[in-house]
Amino acid sequence: MRSEKREVRSEIKKPELLAPAGDPEKLKVAVIYGADAVYLGGRHFSLRAGAGNFSEKDMAEGIVFAHERGARVYVALNIFARNDDIGSLPEFVESVVRSGADGVIATDPGVISMVLSLYPNLKVHLSTQANTTNWTAARFWQEQGVSRIVLARELSLPEIKTIRMRVKAELEVFVHGAMCISYSGRCLLSNYLAFGRDANRGDCAQSCRWRYALVEEKRPGQYLPLEEDERGAYILSSRDLCLIGQIDALAGAGVDSFKIEGRMKSVHYLATVVRAYREAINFLYANPDGYMVDPAWLAEIGKVSNRK
Repeated sequence: MRSEKREVRSEIKKPELLAPAGDPEKLKVAVIYGADAVYLGGRHFSLRAGAGNFSEKDMAEGIVFAHERGARVYVALNIFARNDDIGSLPEFVESVVRSGADGVIATDPGVISMVLSLYPNLKVHLSTQANTTNWTAARFWQEQGVSRIVLARELSLPEIKTIRMRVKAELEVFVHGAMCISYSGRCLLSNYLAFGRDANRGDCAQSCRWRYALVEEKRPGQYLPLEEDERGAYILSSRDLCLIGQIDALAGAGVDSFKIEGRMKSVHYLATVVRAYREAINFLYANPDGYMVDPAWLAEIGKVSNRK
């Protein structure tokens, strides 16, 4: 039995389902289970240094695999670059273009400027790390040549609608996966607690998910447990995002791409979540008179690793 029937306009454009590809195997799984596009990182310039990532050969082969099945591939260049990074950037971007990628995801204004000056026809997606929270910022990036804006995860539905009305660039939002404690992913906690492991340079130690205890000021050394579940109390980390029940509203707001987080998640997680959202999107557009959430989708998603 399906539930939560809601109206949706039949003329709304069908959004892209964008899935993470942490390594070549995950790319294939994401495409096979229904992703319209995947995003991945090379061996440099990506904010997931701990993922398997892609060599130039892997990237080229993965892009061929995706394209043969009608899927697109976007490559992350979303680190906050330092001076030492800039010298090798053009060569890496050249390899991305040579591999046939459909676009890149970037944050740093210098990186974006360099990419567009070298390859003006290459589509550049602005990462959520850029914290785009209003239509004037979105319009600014559009004027710089950015073709898609991955909106900040703090935005409400009305705010997304306002941006959509004032901006022509494509809009992308996260619909599922881990949420950082920080502002749209900009986090210094790992760098502080994990001896220089900078989340903004791809080396997050996920310090917000470590096990913590509460210490009262006048009772040092007494560690008071914070009850949560058998795995510990992750007091700094938010619940995982799950918007499968709101994809009709997001589509109605004019969102062009639904993004799933998780380049470092398991193959099982990826297959399960991609399939659930694929079925949900297909149901939405096969039934233009109303969207109804199937409890089976939520049940399947609930079986895989996530932060509830």
